[in-house]
Amino acid sequence: MLRPSLISLLGVVAALSGSTGAADGWVRVRSPRFEVLSDAGEAPAREAARRLERLRGVLLQLFPPREAVERPITLLVLGSHTRFSDLAPRPSAGEAVLAGFFQGGSERDYAVLHLSPDRPRPFEAAEHEYAHLVLNVSLPAQPVWVAEGLADVLSDAVLDQREARLGAGRPEYEALASERSSLSLERLLVVGYDSPEYQGRAGTEALYARSWALVRWVIHRQGLPGLRSFLDALVEGAEPVVAFSERFGSLTEAEATLSDVPLGPLLRVSVDGHPEPSLEVDVPTAADVEQRLGDLLLHEGRAKAARRHFERALEADPDHVPTRNSFGGLLVRQGEWDAAREHLEAVLAARPDDSLALLGDARLRVGRAREQGVALSPEAEEQVVAHLETALSRAPQLGDAALLLTHLRPEPTEERIALLEPLFDQQPHRSEIGQMLSGLYLKDGNIAAARRVLERVRDGARDSTHRYLATHQLARLQGFSVVTREVRGDLTFVACRADGSLRFTIVADPRTVRLEAASTRSFLVHGEEGAQAELLCGEQDRAVVVRYEPGAATDPDADGAVLWLAFDEP
Repeated sequence: MLRPSLISLLGVVAALSGSTGAADGWVRVRSPRFEVLSDAGEAPAREAARRLERLRGVLLQLFPPREAVERPITLLVLGSHTRFSDLAPRPSAGEAVLAGFFQGGSERDYAVLHLSPDRPRPFEAAEHEYAHLVLNVSLPAQPVWVAEGLADVLSDAVLDQREARLGAGRPEYEALASERSSLSLERLLVVGYDSPEYQGRAGTEALYARSWALVRWVIHRQGLPGLRSFLDALVEGAEPVVAFSERFGSLTEAEATLSDVPLGPLLRVSVDGHPEPSLEVDVPTAADVEQRLGDLLLHEGRAKAARRHFERALEADPDHVPTRNSFGGLLVRQGEWDAAREHLEAVLAARPDDSLALLGDARLRVGRAREQGVALSPEAEEQVVAHLETALSRAPQLGDAALLLTHLRPEPTEERIALLEPLFDQQPHRSEIGQMLSGLYLKDGNIAAARRVLERVRDGARDSTHRYLATHQLARLQGFSVVTREVRGDLTFVACRADGSLRFTIVADPRTVRLEAASTRSFLVHGEEGAQAELLCGEQDRAVVVRYEPGAATDPDADGAVLWLAFDEP
């Protein structure tokens, strides 16, 4: 979330503010996993990269990821308040002043930090946002209070040569956290990402303070395993208040003892023997900087401002590949096909396997065909698919490429699920990835997994429209589960009739089930790898799982009509 600076604290960060460089000058620091661009001098850029690298090692020890893929991250450390204001999302009335913010992109993610000597923890906002990225790929469910409270606990690390200490007390939070009337714990447990408290319209300061205090209370009582147990219960569909009470005791007790947590750090992680990260420092070109600023604005939805930066980048370097890619992507979005093609073909001529250019070319071809109301020819579709597969083989974090490939070629279903699962973990705010993933699970016959994904989409929705759509789909899924049944047993016979219909005999415990299908195209057959499998007529001896609709068969002797059939191979 956009990270507000809740209270302005006195203090000067002398070590960081003493070396600021030229007002309009930029410096770039590259570490193994981060790129830091700064207009505030080399010292803060170095310190930001060093802290993020060390924090990454600590967080991965505490929260091992489910997937190994990491998205590139660019951190902008800005001393210029004017430049920060130009890049920051426009605040709504009553929102707190931002210390920094996060913005997801196509190929990389951005964190933007306003460096101020008034903040004793100058990199806190960037570390808070990075903590969210780590938690997303480790924790399957994160209600607002857990996500924000835990990110605050983790972004307050003291990092020395031998140990990292996290979760100490914060004077600026303690007074707000103790005010029960500002935000009850019962309300806090159910605050959603589209709630007014989270959207900055009411009670935002209390939300952060109370979330931080409650996470510390849980960790102090039961550690991180206790918190994980609570989150696992939410994944299984438990109501938040009930799950909390069953694991941690009554909310009344929690409220009464919320402040009875030691002020010292709650988490300690050994970093003894961890080498200092290697850092490379250079002066970025004007095109490098303008492209990054434009790409950030493009993904904020500010295309006009982004275009100005891209144009300035190409004025500085007409052959700048990253700008050609970004500008081409913008023009594809706006339907300027010929101009987009000029940029993308220029990149592909020099770099035939450039992932972003291949994605851009695929989107251009599909978008232009849709505008003209025609289908891609088989040859054109094959080329688009090949481009997308190559792009993903080189850059598996490209969610837009995965979505387009799945739309064009949803099978093999199992492969597409494996492609989208880590992307949804990395970017749970992208509801379109979750919607596609849930549809694949449903097609594959895994109703429970489809439900879990839709619940995460619903609970993580940043606006009421996405929450409504996910809730509506969950209701339909529940109705589907109620009116359909699943049988697991041995398929012993398939009768193929002259009119194209089929009859199935399945020996299951405790009875034999007889089902029908209007034709081979009226249901899906899945093999071991999730792809379409061949179904033969006659005698069989294969283990199957079948989802069917009771009462939908035309044959009075049949128990229902097949919706899908999966071979249940050992």
